[in-house]
Amino acid sequence: MITIPRALPLTAAAQVLEESWNPPLGNSMTGTCRWLKKDVGWVYEFLLIEKTRKGVTFYLRHLGPGSVAWEPVGKPLDFPLKSVGKREAVFEHPTHTKMKRLIYSCSKDGVLTVGVEGVSSSGKESANVFRFERVE
Repeated sequence: MITIPRALPLTAAAQVLEESWNPPLGNSMTGTCRWLKKDVGWVYEFLLIEKTRKGVTFYLRHLGPGSVAWEPVGKPLDFPLKSVGKREAVFEHPTHTKMKRLIYSCSKDGVLTVGVEGVSSSGKESANVFRFERVE
């Protein structure tokens, strides 16, 4: 298992964001994420990259405190693989509003950068970038 803890968004020193991934096995790869504000968890994520006959898709499900799902039952957010390079994978679902694109890239020194692009609650284009350093 690869654990990638303690990535701090630049604008929020009182927040901690952790993302961990298990190695690929069979047709899938799973991961989890948790985001704490002032040492209290406020959002958790279950992450799944799955290869099927239709292609590779990134599935995402948000959970709040108490493991309360944000998305409706049976309706995780889905992002088909749009492009893949040596150190980057782009998943995109243009009809989603809040989250349209996920961009995962890994540098040679093991730094994982995750870009999340979409539309903010005010209706403006938005982009957030999270930087994770690898630990084992």
